[in-house]
Amino acid sequence: MKYIYGIHGIEGSHIVNGKGWVVATEELGHDPTNTNGVDYRQIANGATVIARLNNGYEPNGTIPIPSEYPNFAQRVQNFVRESFGCHHWVIGCEPNLSRERPSNQPILPESYAECYSMCKQKIHDVLGHENDVVCMAAVGPWNVETGDWIDYFVRMLSYAEIQGGVSGICVHTYSHGTDPQLIFSDQTMDPPYNDRYYQFRAYVNFMHAIPETLRDVPVYITETDQNEPWADTNSGWVQNAYMEIDAWNQINVQKIRCLALYRWPSYDQYAINGKQGVIDDFLLAQQNSYTWTDEPVEPPIEPPVEPPIPGGEMTIIFEDGFEGAFYYADDKYSGDTDVSELECPVGWKPDWVQGTEPGINNRPEYKPKIKPQPEVYEGERAVGIHSTFSSHDGVIYRQFDVTPGAKIKASVMAMGKGDGGAGMVVGIDPTGGIDFKNLDPAYWGEWWSTDVPDWVEAAWANISKEVIANAPKITVFLRSNSRFPNNNTGHFDNFVLESDKDDPVDPPVPPTPPGGLVAQIQEIRTDLEDALDKLDVLESTIIDGAIMALPV
Repeated sequence: MKYIYGIHGIEGSHIVNGKGWVVATEELGHDPTNTNGVDYRQIANGATVIARLNNGYEPNGTIPIPSEYPNFAQRVQNFVRESFGCHHWVIGCEPNLSRERPSNQPILPESYAECYSMCKQKIHDVLGHENDVVCMAAVGPWNVETGDWIDYFVRMLSYAEIQGGVSGICVHTYSHGTDPQLIFSDQTMDPPYNDRYYQFRAYVNFMHAIPETLRDVPVYITETDQNEPWADTNSGWVQNAYMEIDAWNQINVQKIRCLALYRWPSYDQYAINGKQGVIDDFLLAQQNSYTWTDEPVEPPIEPPVEPPIPGGEMTIIFEDGFEGAFYYADDKYSGDTDVSELECPVGWKPDWVQGTEPGINNRPEYKPKIKPQPEVYEGERAVGIHSTFSSHDGVIYRQFDVTPGAKIKASVMAMGKGDGGAGMVVGIDPTGGIDFKNLDPAYWGEWWSTDVPDWVEAAWANISKEVIANAPKITVFLRSNSRFPNNNTGHFDNFVLESDKDDPVDPPVPPTPPGGLVAQIQEIRTDLEDALDKLDVLESTIIDGAIMALPV
């Protein structure tokens, strides 16, 4: 099995349990006559070794000055020839950082690529290592000491490809703190880098920046941590990190084969050795058995184009802009009467897929969107189905009386926010059933989602579905779905139901005064009290008149 679990530091290989990777780091220097190597076969404890080959550590430079590149490449070849149990190599580390510079001389991305290409060729010239994976060094995220880190990353890859190709790519990513929810955070940096993630999802910026011509190259995250001393607690940070990478691998062609925790040895604040809470978190993550595969992702099967449903001219028989009342939909909560995250438009009901694990299909929030919020297409209100740090799959649904055999079309304006595989779709059960989870795929329309070529986040699109009614009632579902644990919302506005027959449908819900149902009830009570007061006055007048009319 090709597991994604990893630890940085050969001394910690025992906790990998043979289920993944261990990253070793070696200081080689650049003496071309040095032939020392390392035997990794026993100390790796069954894990796959990735050996990072450094010229040296601060201040000697992760790779040497350019004039020494040939000597360094020869030293790398000598080391590989005399080492055993390793076929994955990394040339240097974070060359964009000032502390990795040789003699304080900046390492330009093109210079690093030249050194990498020499080393890769020398490794592939060693008998038995012709097909080894030789990785380009990870670029330090959020660092501008040698220019924009993403630009540096792209230039480095592009130049190496020209020089002779790239056989592996390393990435580093971290959170800024110990909160496990930072793994799923969409927080971005301040301008001018406000399009870059500031937390663990910094890896996404690197993955998206990889040139198209290198999208078949394996990727390894060889360092990840909390950017401060590891909190000695089983908080779920580690489990969330592996869940996030597995979610990436599920839907992306370019797989991330390794996520290595940085690091085991007790050298500094990043040591995991002795922190049982972190170790327990890692061992629990392994129970999910996350793996990667080099098999290509199958493109989605395009459904057959359905012929137009026969029928006469369509007439609007019902409209709902969600301008009316919202109510607390508490029917799933055994008597709860004020579940504020379950506010649905009157006439519609909620339903969702309920997951059993944190971050996987937790119950979404249902809320009205009210101007000046931007998630309103027209009028004053819209409805949103939202998840925070979780995937979700939920609907609002409504039944309508129709004429059997009528052609029915339901359409709505839909808009998605978030990058977690968000999507919205309209479905119609022509028999009036209310179980959206088992609705035949033929009764769902086309998705407006991150999977369609013209998808634009926070842009409105009209989505619809047509069916022939098979019963006196049909059920319309407005569905929102996100595949990743993320902040995602599907918004709906301006729902329209059409038919080619004059069907009986529910009367439109009258608009609710500001304040919702409570205000509406209070207004009715006030009207009744005014009417009673008028009745009292009229009664008194009649009685007084009658008394005065009596003979004295």
